[in-house]
This record gives sequence, structure tokens and C-alpha cells, in this order.
Amino acid sequence: MKYIFKYLLISFFLLIASCNSVQNVCNFDGVTYDFNSKNIKLNNKNISSIPSCIGYLNNLKILNLNKNKISELPISIGQLNNLEKLYLSQNKLLSLPNSIGNLENLISLIVPHNFIKNIPNNISKLKKMKHLNFKLNKLDSIPLSLFEIKSLELLDFSANTIKTLPDDIGNLINLKDFYFDRNQLKKIPTSIMRLKKLRKLSVIFNQLTEIPEALGYLKNLQMFNCRGNSIKKLPINLGDMTNLQNLDVSENNITELPIGISGLLNIKTLKLSKNQIKSIPEGIGSLIKLEKFDLSFNPITHLPESIKYLKSNLKKLTLSSCKFSDKEKEKIKIWLPNTNIIW
Repeated sequence: MKYIFKYLLISFFLLIASCNSVQNVCNFDGVTYDFNSKNIKLNNKNISSIPSCIGYLNNLKILNLNKNKISELPISIGQLNNLEKLYLSQNKLLSLPNSIGNLENLISLIVPHNFIKNIPNNISKLKKMKHLNFKLNKLDSIPLSLFEIKSLELLDFSANTIKTLPDDIGNLINLKDFYFDRNQLKKIPTSIMRLKKLRKLSVIFNQLTEIPEALGYLKNLQMFNCRGNSIKKLPINLGDMTNLQNLDVSENNITELPIGISGLLNIKTLKLSKNQIKSIPEGIGSLIKLEKFDLSFNPITHLPESIKYLKSNLKKLTLSSCKFSDKEKEKIKIWLPNTNIIW
């Protein structure tokens, strides 16, 4: 009897171990992953669903499911406590489960090219999040809770139908790159001046009519692109953005440039095409690091002589569809003998 009891006890523990072993694996797309799996890459596999057993893989750090046909995430995905990077671009997602807020170690959530209409409010719980990409979805608003994630460094909401940016955007004090292209934005909130670490800001093809002077406080901004809006003038303190290297204000309604543009001492690319600019201020000669300058499709008839001071670094000057006389063209050629001028 003693030996029978001992045998039954051992068998019981083996059964328990076997059950636990089963619960610590997940069969996904014909492959079995166990508790120790850290990186799953199944992009472009024609996958239409994620098994709920995905929640057993507690040590998973990277989950790449780009370019599939996934329309829904299981609630169990919120059990992946060690997940750091989640890639779900080019799927058929309509929403994200509330359990996404449980991924306390998530650093990157990349979900562009889906059909997501709403972002869960508890996304604010993702306190370690640095990279958030919702480009090309169906969003018409951003929950205020998202602006509580102060760790964010990259934020992309391009190609949605969002009409407003709340003042809370100023809470994202660690934001470095912000992309808000092709939405329906009419105004940039002045609170953007609090984003002292911002390096790149792109708001092309929105409905902006002005750029706030608050932008001048962004001393670390290196790239600003607002092409394809209805902007009539640039802020007078534009030159305060002394680290700006790339400025594109093409396809707007700008009629003149502020004198302060002379302060852009590190600018390398300046695009002003398709506006209503008739003259360029003398201060343009201060931009000695300028390499590419596009003034095409403006009713401009002459350039200031100070442009000759750009001859050392200016590689390309685009003046096509402007109104320069032959005499004026000859002047410019003499001032800029080594520049590729496109008429």
C-alpha cells in the first residue's frame, strides 16, 4: 500500500507538471513557442487571427505581425508583461483591446495602415512608451489620456481625420519627433512651445492658416515641414529657431518673408516654392550654410545682391516659373558661379 501511494503521488505531480508545460506553450502559425520565447517574427504570413494562448508567453519581448490580415487582438495579449515592441502595421485592425494598457514594459507600439477608430483611454498606463505610430488609420480624435505618457519620444498620427490638437500636447516634454501630416488641423496650439526637445515637426497638407510665434521657442528644432496648407505669413521670430536645418513652407499663400529669417544660421535646405513671394530680404545672405534653395513658382523678379555670400555652399537654386528678366538671370549667374541654377 505504501508503494502504491508513493506511485500515485509521483504520477500526480508529473501530471501537474505536464499541464503547466502545456499552458506555457502556444502554437502559432504551425510553430510551437514556449515560455522562454523572446522574439516572434511572423510578418507577411497571411495570418488572420492571434490565438489566445499568446498570453502564456510571458517572456516575450518582441512581437512582429506586420503585413497580415489580423482584425482583432485577443484580450490575453495584455498578459505579456515583458513585451517591449509590438508591430502590427498593415493589418485589418478595427480597435485595440483595453488590456493593451497592461503592457507596462511596452516601448514601441507600431500600428499604421489599419482601420482603428478609437484609442483606449487606459493607454496612459504605458508609462515606458517611447514610440507610438497610428499613421493611416481612421482616427478623428486623440484621447487626452495619451498626453499623460511623458516618456514619448516619437509620435505619428499622419493620414487620419483629426481636426484638433489639445493644449495637452505640451505635456509631452520628451517628444523629439512629431508627425501630423494629412489631417484636418486648423491650428497649432501655443503649448507646443513646451516641447523643448522637439527635433522634427511635420504638419503637411492640413488646413493651417498661420504658424504661432510659439514655434520660435523650439531651439532644438531641426526640421519643420508645413507644405500644402493655407499659411499667409511666417512668424516674425522664425529666426529664433537657430538649429533649424530643413524648412519647407511650399504650397502655401505666403507673400513675404520675415526679416528674422536671417537668424537661421544652420539652415541647409529652404523650400519656398508655390507661394506668392515677390521679394527676398537682404538678410538671406547670412544663411551661409544653405545648400538647397527652392523659390520656384513665385512671382519674384529679382534677388538681393547679398545672395552672392551663399556661393561657397549653395549647390542648387531652383528658380523655375519665376519672372526674372534675362539681365537679372545674368546677374545671378555671376553672383553664384558654382551653383546649379534651374530656371
